Amino acid sequence: LPGLGIVAALCVMLAPQQASAQLDAMAAMLQRRSVRVFDANAKVSDTQLNKVIQAGWNTRTLDGSQPFEFITIRDKSKLAELAGATKFAKWLTKAPAAIAVVVRTDESPRMFKENGSLAVLNMYYKAQELGLGTVYQGTANRTAMKKMLGIGKNRHLLSVIPVGVPKAKAPKSPTRAGLEQTV
Repeated sequence: LPGLGIVAALCVMLAPQQASAQLDAMAAMLQRRSVRVFDANAKVSDTQLNKVIQAGWNTRTLDGSQPFEFITIRDKSKLAELAGATKFAKWLTKAPAAIAVVVRTDESPRMFKENGSLAVLNMYYKAQELGLGTVYQGTANRTAMKKMLGIGKNRHLLSVIPVGVPKAKAPKSPTRAGLEQTV
């Protein structure tokens, strides 16, 4: 496999082959892009949203705690209110849905951010498989957002992730150093 490097080529050759049309994990990782512009006419079904949440819920955590809570948001006024809590996530107003990822800090006091981040990654890859776009929204006034969503004590709001059908093909990722330069 020219251009991949020896480690990457081995990973590709040793990866289990799938007969279905579904994306495999490596394809989802390589194809996923941050999506900030959503098709206003395309809906996200409850089934799709539930599959994305199920991917997060099924995450294996570092401490076995599974300390997740997910809040789905479809109300346009609530999405606009949440977008107002950060200058870097105005795309929440254009998304047909969003998922707030909340981690119970009392159940995972030392690893709640890491565990929540693992759940977010699983959700991203499931969304990608379903033809949906997402983007991490990490810079916000979390205190204000928690109040807007009614999130109580011993809870950390990790992110509010917009979910929707990409309006256009997402841009290519920036060029990365070769795998052999990293390993």
